[in-house]
Amino acid sequence: MKDKKSGGRTMPTLFSEREGIIEKELQVGYINKNLRTRLWNCLERYYWKYIKKESLTDWKTRKYRRDWGYFPYLAKRTQPSKEESNRLERPLREYRKIGKFIHELWDSYFRLPLNKLREDWTEDWKELYEMLENYFFGCEWYEVYDFLEFVVNNWPDQERNREFMECCNRVLEEENAGYRFINGMIVPIFEKTEISEIETAFENVKPWKGVYDDLFSALKHLSDREHPNYKDSVVASIRAVEGVAKLITHRHGTLGELMPKVQQVLELDEHFAKAIGQLWRYTNTVARHSDPEGEKMPEFEEAKFVLVTSCAIINYLITKANKKGVELKLE
Repeated sequence: MKDKKSGGRTMPTLFSEREGIIEKELQVGYINKNLRTRLWNCLERYYWKYIKKESLTDWKTRKYRRDWGYFPYLAKRTQPSKEESNRLERPLREYRKIGKFIHELWDSYFRLPLNKLREDWTEDWKELYEMLENYFFGCEWYEVYDFLEFVVNNWPDQERNREFMECCNRVLEEENAGYRFINGMIVPIFEKTEISEIETAFENVKPWKGVYDDLFSALKHLSDREHPNYKDSVVASIRAVEGVAKLITHRHGTLGELMPKVQQVLELDEHFAKAIGQLWRYTNTVARHSDPEGEKMPEFEEAKFVLVTSCAIINYLITKANKKGVELKLE
């Protein structure tokens, strides 16, 4: 059975699991062998297999083929079409793209000296692959997630990255892991509808760096596996909503100050607008001003609720503004 969204296999619940003979406990703070292997298989399917295929041709051969491809045009003193130029340049372009990724992996992730890599990465790939495999199956559970995040955030093909994250999320769900990929980060468990709401919000606010950065900060504080900061996550979530309110009203101010104008511009129901304002008041009174040692400090559940709710509000406000023909800008 095919999962149309992910393009992969959807595993039905097995008899032993349905009957409660074998129970899968939630994998938080560790990764079992099956999960580790299947995450590696996602890497194999979307990255390593592709790199291996590209490694079969060295850069000299690529350059020769490109130059020879241009020769007939040079001889006739004509220019190839854009499509033909792309076809001729692709082998070297892909070679450089993979080479840059390998250098980033070697330098920024493993912190190894670059002089140990040969100029032509295709000569090193077999040894590199063995090193990556040994590392992946021998590292700590949290380093597995670190590695997956690094790959996604450094590989230049966003479509391939999207498909890879969908593959990982399918595996994480099927193996009952306590984490999911959202916007290039592996975060504590979210439902599919919550993930969709967050990803839609990131897509909607892309044109406005300040709002995007606030939303990213909220997710980052929530997903930090070593030092999560739920208070700052809550504050950043509401700040993102506040940023959208500024875009709608073309004014500066707090969300509490701007909501009456937002209500007027978008013709919102009064009680609905007040409900959004109440979320801001929670942030203002609890997260911004409470004692770090006090009982009212937000925990994961509150931070997650505020993030998901803020994303839903952002999506709602932007959709309403677009329907009303309101120009989103900051004076």
